[in-house]
Amino acid sequence: MTVADSSPFSWPVRGERLFAVLVFVLVLALYVRTAAPGIVIEGDGAEYTAAAVVGGVPHQPGYSSYMCLAWPLARLVGAEHAARALALLSAFFGALTVALAALVVLRLLRRACAAAPPACAFAASTFGALTLASTTELWNQSLSAEVYSLSTALLAWVLLLTLASARTDRLMWAALASGLAYGVHYNVGGPTMLLVVLLAWRERRTLGGRGFLRVSAAFTLGLATFLYLPLRSLADPAIDYGDPETPARVWRALVLADMPTGKAILRPFGLLGEQVLAVLDLVPEQWPLAVLALALLGFGVACARRELRGFAAAGAGIVLVNYAGILANANFELEPERIYELRFLFLPAYVVVALSAALAF
Repeated sequence: MTVADSSPFSWPVRGERLFAVLVFVLVLALYVRTAAPGIVIEGDGAEYTAAAVVGGVPHQPGYSSYMCLAWPLARLVGAEHAARALALLSAFFGALTVALAALVVLRLLRRACAAAPPACAFAASTFGALTLASTTELWNQSLSAEVYSLSTALLAWVLLLTLASARTDRLMWAALASGLAYGVHYNVGGPTMLLVVLLAWRERRTLGGRGFLRVSAAFTLGLATFLYLPLRSLADPAIDYGDPETPARVWRALVLADMPTGKAILRPFGLLGEQVLAVLDLVPEQWPLAVLALALLGFGVACARRELRGFAAAGAGIVLVNYAGILANANFELEPERIYELRFLFLPAYVVVALSAALAF
């Protein structure tokens, strides 16, 4: 299936690419300017930095895709500069997330408003980029050695690929990115796999059996980064969480067997309701209420416009899978400090909110 560049479903044209590069450079400059000069105690950055220096295995599930980048980078720059280098890596992927999101907005608007002046689309895309770049949590996670900016970049990449067309090669790239996302964080692996599966099913006649096999192979290739866990564990590094040398121990790492999450999924409905409200209260900490109102309006517009209903369904799916997954695996106490610790897990939902706000701009 070939799609002409003049179609609303076409690959980004030159002007869009230049715009995305400009967004990337500006946001990267901002994030680099504010990036941490060394190790940050808050979060898991110190552990990731130490694991990268020794080529070790951090806490479950091991974050294999991230470690496949962090370990060579730490060896390249040396232990003394590893923390700063990993902070810049996070800044890079944070800026890439924003640039890809800007392209997603342009793609959606070209699909729904092909006759509108290009300036309007670029203005809305700029607003979406600024909204996402200024998100409290994305900015925070782009300043130190953390996995979350890489995970959101993969999410934005999958969104762009699945909005481009149903061509098998692009769906293969999306499947590869989804597999890699599982090796970064499950809160993005699940939503990206959902997008790939839904699009593959919708285009099943176009793909055929051979196309499904190619897409499945690409997804499996992405998952191959998990081989980092046993291969590095066999080297007995100084940091070797769970010692995942055997298939049984690798499985324990993948299912978070030694982590506190997922140990008490069942709970009273009253408690579940309080937890849902508690995590929803984290959203206004990201933006002013006016931005959230625009996001709701934009989601309504997407539901009303036939050309945007695919995005509306995908966005709703991402938000539901993100929140349901975290609530199912984090039966947390209703304490402000514990709730605050969950804020970065909802970055996929925040990406959808920023995109929706851009559509209403």
